[in-house]
Amino acid sequence: PVIALHTNSAGFSGDGQGGRGEITIVDATAFSRGKIQPRPDGHFAVSPTAEMANHDTLVLTAYLARQGKPNSAAIGCRNAMNRAGVHFWHERVTLSDGSMSNYLALNHPDISYLNAESRYELDLGLAAVRHSVMIAAYLTRCLKSGN
Repeated sequence: PVIALHTNSAGFSGDGQGGRGEITIVDATAFSRGKIQPRPDGHFAVSPTAEMANHDTLVLTAYLARQGKPNSAAIGCRNAMNRAGVHFWHERVTLSDGSMSNYLALNHPDISYLNAESRYELDLGLAAVRHSVMIAAYLTRCLKSGN
């Protein structure tokens, strides 16, 4: 698999902490109406630890829109990751936005790709802890189980 580690320096624009980006598990439209719910194809973690509860910390995999929905292996991985306390987003790809996830989904769908996003903190050790939690969960709960 290809595993990408990112820090989400801009953060979610609705977080009240100066964020400007959109890499978040929260649906921005619902948030503007006062509701906190996952974005389309996003799934909140089950009982996340304090380090992993942040809505700008998540993993994502991409799937082709023409498939209609993520495949069963991706859904199994998502469920396992959610139970491990990790927010998960299935990124729906129609046209490339220039990202690696889009490129692989469109051109090499046989290559597994996981993007681990951690909200940027002044203490980069916290991002490293989050990344290690996400990668360990992926390796043990998705790859070893065949999801």
